Amino acid sequence: MDMFFILQDVHKCLLAGKRPTKGSHEVASMLCSVICESWPETCLLCQTAGSCEHENSNYQTLSARFHPCTNGEGQKRKEIVCFALSLLGSTSTKLLSGSQSDQTRLYCKEVLINALEDFSLSSKLVTFFGVQDRLLSHFAVRCISSVILFQLHESNSLDSVWQERYIQILQNPHPDNETVCSLLTITTVIKGVLTGMFTHKKDALEQLVISLDPVFPGLYSGILTWIEREPAKPVSCANDTFDVATNLVAVLDLLEVLVAVRLNLKICSLSQRLVFQQPSVALQVICSPVHYLVQKRTLLLLKACLLLKTGDDFMTGGAELSLNGDGHMTSDILALANAVLNSVAAGWLLRVPVSSKAAYFGGNSLLSRSGPDFVMLRSTSLVLLKSLEYRILYEKEEGLDPAVGPQSYLHSLMLFVNQHLSGAWLLGHSCAWVSVVFGEQDDDMFEAARIVLSLYLHQRGSSGISNPAACDTGCNPHCCFIYLLRSIAFDHSVLLDFLISTETCFLDYFVRYLKLLRDTWEDFELACQCIEAREPVMEAKAATCGSETLAAVDGSMASVGCPKAAGIPLNWGGASGSWATPSVGGATQALLRPLVNYASSDESDSEVPSAHCVPIVGNMTSHPLEFSKVGGCSVGLHDRIQDEVQEDQSTTPRMCRRAATCLTELGKVIFRLRKRKLFPYKPDSLLKLLTGIGANLERHSDKAPLDSCPCDTSVNILSDNQ
Repeated sequence: MDMFFILQDVHKCLLAGKRPTKGSHEVASMLCSVICESWPETCLLCQTAGSCEHENSNYQTLSARFHPCTNGEGQKRKEIVCFALSLLGSTSTKLLSGSQSDQTRLYCKEVLINALEDFSLSSKLVTFFGVQDRLLSHFAVRCISSVILFQLHESNSLDSVWQERYIQILQNPHPDNETVCSLLTITTVIKGVLTGMFTHKKDALEQLVISLDPVFPGLYSGILTWIEREPAKPVSCANDTFDVATNLVAVLDLLEVLVAVRLNLKICSLSQRLVFQQPSVALQVICSPVHYLVQKRTLLLLKACLLLKTGDDFMTGGAELSLNGDGHMTSDILALANAVLNSVAAGWLLRVPVSSKAAYFGGNSLLSRSGPDFVMLRSTSLVLLKSLEYRILYEKEEGLDPAVGPQSYLHSLMLFVNQHLSGAWLLGHSCAWVSVVFGEQDDDMFEAARIVLSLYLHQRGSSGISNPAACDTGCNPHCCFIYLLRSIAFDHSVLLDFLISTETCFLDYFVRYLKLLRDTWEDFELACQCIEAREPVMEAKAATCGSETLAAVDGSMASVGCPKAAGIPLNWGGASGSWATPSVGGATQALLRPLVNYASSDESDSEVPSAHCVPIVGNMTSHPLEFSKVGGCSVGLHDRIQDEVQEDQSTTPRMCRRAATCLTELGKVIFRLRKRKLFPYKPDSLLKLLTGIGANLERHSDKAPLDSCPCDTSVNILSDNQ
């Protein structure tokens, strides 16, 4: 235990930024001896690993013989080893981050170099890949990953001992804990290189991913056999060294970083093309009898690959991604898209699992709200939509059959969505599914809305699709946009927040839709009339659903009788489109702050709330069509009544006028911001499109009212027994 106190003193000195009194060579010797001698079983492995001529069977035998000590002395040895591994890992990590003083950095560097060159640290660390103790293997993975990154930073080369070891482990046809540790280490190293400051980043990663080509494709192809043999629990797995879920998650994590390397550094190897060239494996895993977490992770991987967003969770400020990254990217992405569409045509959507009681990601705790797992619904929907978009985009170049249109796939998608939406999540209109399913994820919602718009334009140009037919498949862009505005209570400040965001997905969608709206204003009015006509029907259906449909409303909302932002609105007057007059209490008159403070201009309207303003407050997540947004819109009661009087005298649908007012106000705000040079980019084309909204409204306001709802002939996705 004296050695433990010495190492503890070294650790305290390093934390304080002081140089320890013990010499660097002596500390390196202690660390390596603690790692090996304190754990006798790994000492045997260290001796075997000292030579590169060992047989694979030796490793398997020694790994199977190892069992962690459960007595008091064994626990003390385990704590010492964990501390030594943690000290080594933190030392190398701090060296890479440059967070230490010069004298401390020099000392740490000497310790690591001595441990690697004089005491064969790498050979000792890789032996922990075979231990069954999860804590030890976890510390070992973190330690060796940081040490390898340190070596790469210093010498621009990867550790040969580590490479030989993981290549040998990945050749094992029966994966075990060694496989998991090897995969996790490779994944951690690749992430570290991608996010770190390395002079030869591309060369190092190219060397690493190419070294995986002889072994990793076979491992990926065999994961279905892991699932098949898991329920049987063969004798070879009786010691509980094989956990199919853990192994599969490790494979999925590595696949994601490999694709991220391909997209960001334009490196293309066989291992990086597996998801695209063998998509049937991933598609079968999603429907296989495996842990729900694995099914969800696999689906999220497919979604990230199709959206070209792999690595977004750990990379920031990456390069602009496109299909022109390498010579195979276009053909690979199309192969994946076609595989998805073929699977959907064969009934794949019917087998995709969607839990009716969603839990926190990978955990056992259920979410506070009821309803289906929207992560699975969103991911499945986007995988299909993006596959359809790729097929349409490349059908001429690749010689695909244009007769196979998207209608059948969209019908299948609507059946899939409706199958998992019931009770409080009933759809009153097919096109409401975008706001319902994607309401919790803005980026995904705008991507889905953009694809829906593209599919509509494609069908209109190729087959002249009608608005009722578009509503049948949930892809009428006018209806989708109206439900988007309803979900934010027609608040133009929320749209402004989306427009000035660093993400450009909403801007792309918004500009495309405004161009369509400019040319098809009458279709927009028809969509508004259709949605307004369905309000009484939805109110009747909502009444039959009881408390499940009308979720508990926040006390502050109930006290003011505030209308809900979307969905089945509170105090909504049905087809007349009128709100019940709320009673305003003194304590509820304070308004929430707007998302964007655009009142910095002298010409801006006052943001000071008046006594007659009614706040839209409360829990905005009690209904699927509502977004949880910071802030809300303030509605002047006097202005609202005045608007309603004007709207009652007009033949234009009330919802159409509300949407036009929202867009017009947005244009005014953007104009003021641009005039004060406060808008982040040049919005001239956007302003031109928004300026035409008011003109369109006035031009069509004097026309005769429409005779019928354009969606009356559409398929009502709600069955009578719902």
